[in-house]
Amino acid sequence: MKIGEVSETLGISVSNIRFYEKKGLIGPDRDKESKYRNYSEEDISELKQIIVLRKMGVTIETITEILKNNTSISDAINGQLEALGEEEKRIKASKDLCKKAMSEVKDNPKELVYLFDYVGEEESHGVKFPVIDELVDGVAKYVDVDGLILSLPFGGYLYTNTRFKRIVTTAIALWFLIFIGLVIYLVITRK
Repeated sequence: MKIGEVSETLGISVSNIRFYEKKGLIGPDRDKESKYRNYSEEDISELKQIIVLRKMGVTIETITEILKNNTSISDAINGQLEALGEEEKRIKASKDLCKKAMSEVKDNPKELVYLFDYVGEEESHGVKFPVIDELVDGVAKYVDVDGLILSLPFGGYLYTNTRFKRIVTTAIALWFLIFIGLVIYLVITRK
């Protein structure tokens, strides 16, 4: 089966299939003459397994360990359940904070200072909120800022420097935080 057919059959993009191949999760044979990938039933089965694990939120690294038989599926799923449980607690804390802000702060941004003290008090009692540094580091980990080279319209290239890397990473992290905030806001306002 060709990559386009696999994409259509499984409902995932061609770029996702190529990404999984690049990461070494699948290795379809290539036709000797045309050099096209030929996906076997075994490749399709492996892709289905990968898709199910990705839907659970399992990382590519963990899937790699599963396929190498370095990690059992049950260990990986138990680990993912624990991680999702922790994430669920952080989301609940953020939702509760949003609700408190909606009921007490109203439209005066200066009143958010009051919530800063509330967050500190809650954290002292063991409540966990998303950690901003971890979020920024997580986003930066998946963005290949070092490999970023800009092509200038009048010719030549602009290679990134340390300051530019920080700006790009910070901008991406801020965009991500805004997106998460919007999702939380939409969830809260739907109820």
